[in-house]
Amino acid sequence: TQEEYNEKPKSKPAPMEEIKDLIISNPNQGSKQTKPTANPPVINNEIRKIFFLSASPKNMARISVDEEFVEVKKQINASEYRDKFKLESKFALKSDEMILALDKNPEIIHFAGHGGKEGIYITGRDGDAQLVDGAALIDLFEDCNNLKTVLLNACYSEKQAEAISELNDIEAIGYTIKDDYEIPDELAIEFSSGFYLGLGANKDTLGACKFGRKKVKIRYPGIKISISIWKNGEKTEL
Repeated sequence: TQEEYNEKPKSKPAPMEEIKDLIISNPNQGSKQTKPTANPPVINNEIRKIFFLSASPKNMARISVDEEFVEVKKQINASEYRDKFKLESKFALKSDEMILALDKNPEIIHFAGHGGKEGIYITGRDGDAQLVDGAALIDLFEDCNNLKTVLLNACYSEKQAEAISELNDIEAIGYTIKDDYEIPDELAIEFSSGFYLGLGANKDTLGACKFGRKKVKIRYPGIKISISIWKNGEKTEL
Protein backbone atom coordinates (compact mmCIF):
# COMPACT_ATOMS: atom_id res chain seq x y z
CA THR A 1 0.00 0.00 0.00
CA GLN A 2 1.05 3.64 -0.33
CA GLU A 3 1.18 3.90 3.49
CA GLU A 4 3.49 0.90 3.71
CA TYR A 5 5.71 2.31 0.99
CA ASN A 6 6.04 5.64 2.76
CA GLU A 7 7.15 3.81 5.94
CA LYS A 8 10.17 2.27 4.26
CA PRO A 9 13.57 3.74 5.15
CA LYS A 10 14.26 6.78 3.00
CA SER A 11 17.86 5.74 2.43
CA LYS A 12 16.97 2.91 0.03
CA PRO A 13 14.84 4.40 -2.76
CA ALA A 14 16.51 6.55 -5.37
CA PRO A 15 15.30 10.18 -5.15
CA MET A 16 12.92 11.43 -7.80
CA GLU A 17 15.65 13.68 -9.19
CA GLU A 18 17.53 10.62 -10.43
CA ILE A 19 14.68 9.49 -12.65
CA LYS A 20 15.29 11.51 -15.79
CA ASP A 21 14.35 12.11 -19.40
CA LEU A 22 12.97 10.42 -22.52
CA ILE A 23 13.84 10.89 -26.19
CA ILE A 24 14.07 9.04 -29.50
CA SER A 25 17.63 7.99 -30.27
CA ASN A 26 19.69 5.62 -32.38
CA PRO A 27 20.87 2.60 -30.40
CA ASN A 28 23.23 1.60 -33.22
CA GLN A 29 25.52 4.56 -32.57
CA GLY A 30 28.77 3.47 -30.95
CA SER A 31 28.74 4.61 -27.36
CA LYS A 32 29.43 3.10 -23.99
CA GLN A 33 26.66 0.77 -22.83
CA THR A 34 25.67 0.04 -19.26
CA LYS A 35 23.33 -2.49 -17.75
CA PRO A 36 19.79 -1.33 -16.89
CA THR A 37 19.19 -0.86 -13.19
CA ALA A 38 15.87 -1.29 -11.42
CA ASN A 39 14.43 1.77 -9.72
CA PRO A 40 11.81 1.84 -6.93
CA PRO A 41 8.19 2.85 -7.61
CA VAL A 42 8.00 6.49 -8.63
CA ILE A 43 4.52 7.49 -7.48
CA ASN A 44 4.46 9.77 -4.43
CA ASN A 45 2.16 12.50 -3.18
CA GLU A 46 3.23 14.99 -5.84
CA ILE A 47 1.23 15.58 -9.02
CA ARG A 48 3.22 14.54 -12.10
CA LYS A 49 2.69 17.18 -14.77
CA ILE A 50 2.82 15.93 -18.37
CA PHE A 51 2.89 18.21 -21.41
CA PHE A 52 1.91 16.61 -24.71
CA LEU A 53 3.25 18.85 -27.48
CA SER A 54 2.63 18.06 -31.14
CA ALA A 55 2.98 19.48 -34.61
CA SER A 56 2.01 18.29 -38.08
CA PRO A 57 2.95 21.18 -40.40
CA LYS A 58 0.84 21.58 -43.52
CA ASN A 59 3.78 21.14 -45.91
CA MET A 60 4.77 17.77 -44.42
CA ALA A 61 3.05 14.38 -44.41
CA ARG A 62 0.13 14.31 -42.00
CA ILE A 63 0.71 12.22 -38.89
CA SER A 64 -1.91 11.09 -36.39
CA VAL A 65 -0.84 13.15 -33.39
CA ASP A 66 -4.46 13.45 -32.28
CA GLU A 67 -4.80 9.65 -32.13
CA GLU A 68 -1.56 9.43 -30.16
CA PHE A 69 -2.87 11.94 -27.63
CA VAL A 70 -6.11 9.96 -27.26
CA GLU A 71 -4.09 6.83 -26.44
CA VAL A 72 -1.93 8.66 -23.92
CA LYS A 73 -4.98 10.17 -22.21
CA LYS A 74 -6.79 6.83 -22.20
CA GLN A 75 -3.92 5.02 -20.47
CA ILE A 76 -3.54 7.72 -17.83
CA ASN A 77 -7.28 7.90 -17.10
CA ALA A 78 -7.51 4.11 -16.82
CA SER A 79 -4.61 3.81 -14.39
CA GLU A 80 -4.83 3.25 -10.66
CA TYR A 81 -2.80 6.42 -10.12
CA ARG A 82 -4.72 8.68 -12.51
CA ASP A 83 -5.18 11.33 -9.80
CA LYS A 84 -1.39 11.67 -9.60
CA PHE A 85 -1.07 12.85 -13.21
CA LYS A 86 -1.97 16.16 -14.78
CA LEU A 87 -1.99 16.02 -18.59
CA GLU A 88 -1.89 19.19 -20.69
CA SER A 89 -1.63 19.42 -24.46
CA LYS A 90 -0.80 21.81 -27.27
CA PHE A 91 -1.36 20.99 -30.93
CA ALA A 92 0.08 22.77 -33.99
CA LEU A 93 2.93 23.76 -31.66
CA LYS A 94 4.65 27.09 -32.33
CA SER A 95 7.87 28.43 -30.83
CA ASP A 96 6.18 30.76 -28.30
CA GLU A 97 3.97 27.93 -27.06
CA MET A 98 6.92 25.59 -26.70
CA ILE A 99 8.84 28.12 -24.62
CA LEU A 100 5.83 28.78 -22.37
CA ALA A 101 5.14 25.06 -21.91
CA LEU A 102 8.68 24.40 -20.73
CA ASP A 103 8.53 27.45 -18.46
CA LYS A 104 5.75 25.72 -16.49
CA ASN A 105 8.29 23.16 -15.25
CA PRO A 106 6.62 19.91 -16.29
CA GLU A 107 8.05 16.60 -15.16
CA ILE A 108 7.41 14.93 -18.53
CA ILE A 109 7.56 16.41 -22.03
CA HIS A 110 6.15 14.34 -24.87
CA PHE A 111 6.71 15.65 -28.39
CA ALA A 112 4.78 13.96 -31.19
CA GLY A 113 5.64 15.05 -34.70
CA HIS A 114 8.19 15.05 -37.47
CA GLY A 115 11.90 14.81 -36.87
CA GLY A 116 15.02 15.03 -38.98
CA LYS A 117 18.71 14.42 -38.46
CA GLU A 118 19.15 18.10 -37.56
CA GLY A 119 16.27 18.39 -35.07
CA ILE A 120 12.49 18.36 -34.76
CA TYR A 121 9.84 20.31 -36.67
CA ILE A 122 7.22 22.55 -35.12
CA THR A 123 4.68 24.83 -36.82
CA GLY A 124 5.92 28.13 -38.23
CA ARG A 125 3.96 31.36 -38.51
CA ASP A 126 2.69 30.43 -41.98
CA GLY A 127 1.70 26.91 -40.94
CA ASP A 128 4.70 25.33 -42.66
CA ALA A 129 7.45 23.41 -40.87
CA GLN A 130 9.99 25.24 -38.75
CA LEU A 131 13.13 23.38 -37.70
CA VAL A 132 14.19 23.40 -34.06
CA ASP A 133 17.78 22.20 -34.28
CA GLY A 134 19.81 20.42 -31.64
CA ALA A 135 21.37 23.58 -30.24
CA ALA A 136 17.96 25.23 -29.82
CA LEU A 137 16.57 22.12 -28.10
CA ILE A 138 19.42 22.10 -25.61
CA ASP A 139 18.82 25.79 -24.90
CA LEU A 140 15.11 25.10 -24.36
CA PHE A 141 15.65 22.22 -21.94
CA GLU A 142 18.66 23.35 -19.93
CA ASP A 143 16.69 25.54 -17.48
CA CYS A 144 13.93 22.97 -16.83
CA ASN A 145 14.92 21.98 -13.31
CA ASN A 146 11.87 19.79 -12.69
CA LEU A 147 12.05 17.99 -16.02
CA LYS A 148 12.68 14.27 -15.61
CA THR A 149 11.33 12.71 -18.80
CA VAL A 150 11.40 13.82 -22.44
CA LEU A 151 9.99 11.63 -25.17
CA LEU A 152 10.69 12.90 -28.67
CA ASN A 153 8.39 10.60 -30.60
CA ALA A 154 9.82 11.58 -33.95
CA CYS A 155 12.14 10.11 -36.58
CA TYR A 156 15.91 10.56 -36.67
CA SER A 157 16.36 12.11 -33.22
CA GLU A 158 19.49 10.28 -32.11
CA LYS A 159 21.75 13.30 -31.84
CA GLN A 160 19.22 15.29 -29.88
CA ALA A 161 18.67 12.36 -27.52
CA GLU A 162 22.33 12.01 -26.68
CA ALA A 163 22.87 15.75 -26.27
CA ILE A 164 19.84 16.39 -24.08
CA SER A 165 20.73 13.44 -21.86
CA GLU A 166 23.81 15.38 -20.74
CA LEU A 167 21.68 18.21 -19.33
CA ASN A 168 20.82 18.15 -15.62
CA ASP A 169 21.50 14.42 -15.41
CA ILE A 170 18.63 13.79 -17.82
CA GLU A 171 17.70 10.26 -18.85
CA ALA A 172 16.70 9.90 -22.49
CA ILE A 173 14.84 6.91 -23.91
CA GLY A 174 14.57 6.24 -27.60
CA TYR A 175 13.96 3.55 -30.15
CA THR A 176 14.72 2.81 -33.78
CA ILE A 177 13.30 0.40 -36.33
CA LYS A 178 15.52 -1.89 -38.41
CA ASP A 179 18.31 0.20 -39.98
CA ASP A 180 17.16 3.57 -38.63
CA TYR A 181 14.16 3.66 -40.97
CA GLU A 182 11.42 6.21 -40.44
CA ILE A 183 9.13 5.24 -37.59
CA PRO A 184 5.65 4.27 -38.83
CA ASP A 185 2.85 6.39 -37.43
CA GLU A 186 0.94 3.44 -35.98
CA LEU A 187 4.03 2.05 -34.28
CA ALA A 188 4.79 5.39 -32.62
CA ILE A 189 1.25 5.44 -31.23
CA GLU A 190 1.59 1.86 -29.98
CA PHE A 191 4.85 2.64 -28.19
CA SER A 192 3.35 5.73 -26.53
CA SER A 193 0.32 3.74 -25.43
CA GLY A 194 2.52 1.10 -23.81
CA PHE A 195 4.81 3.65 -22.23
CA TYR A 196 1.98 5.43 -20.42
CA LEU A 197 0.41 2.10 -19.54
CA GLY A 198 3.67 1.45 -17.70
CA LEU A 199 3.76 4.85 -15.99
CA GLY A 200 0.15 4.33 -14.89
CA ALA A 201 1.16 0.96 -13.42
CA ASN A 202 3.77 2.73 -11.25
CA LYS A 203 6.74 1.73 -13.39
CA ASP A 204 9.89 3.80 -13.67
CA THR A 205 11.30 4.96 -16.99
CA LEU A 206 12.92 1.62 -17.77
CA GLY A 207 9.81 -0.35 -16.88
CA ALA A 208 7.56 1.96 -18.91
CA CYS A 209 9.82 1.53 -21.95
CA LYS A 210 9.56 -2.24 -21.57
CA PHE A 211 5.77 -1.92 -21.62
CA GLY A 212 6.04 0.14 -24.80
CA ARG A 213 8.26 -2.46 -26.44
CA LYS A 214 5.88 -5.26 -25.48
CA LYS A 215 2.90 -3.47 -27.02
CA VAL A 216 4.83 -2.88 -30.24
CA LYS A 217 5.92 -6.51 -30.50
CA ILE A 218 2.41 -7.79 -29.86
CA ARG A 219 1.01 -5.52 -32.57
CA TYR A 220 3.88 -6.10 -35.02
CA PRO A 221 5.18 -9.68 -34.63
CA GLY A 222 8.76 -10.13 -35.80
CA ILE A 223 9.55 -6.42 -36.00
CA LYS A 224 13.11 -5.41 -35.14
CA ILE A 225 12.88 -2.65 -32.58
CA SER A 226 15.70 -1.43 -30.36
CA ILE A 227 15.11 0.77 -27.34
CA SER A 228 17.87 2.87 -25.80
CA ILE A 229 18.07 4.78 -22.55
CA TRP A 230 20.49 7.69 -22.64
CA LYS A 231 21.89 9.23 -19.49
CA ASN A 232 24.89 11.53 -19.19
CA GLY A 233 25.63 10.88 -22.85
CA GLU A 234 25.87 7.11 -22.33
CA LYS A 235 23.50 4.48 -23.60
CA THR A 236 21.77 1.46 -22.12
CA GLU A 237 20.12 -0.72 -24.73
CA LEU A 238 17.12 -2.96 -24.04
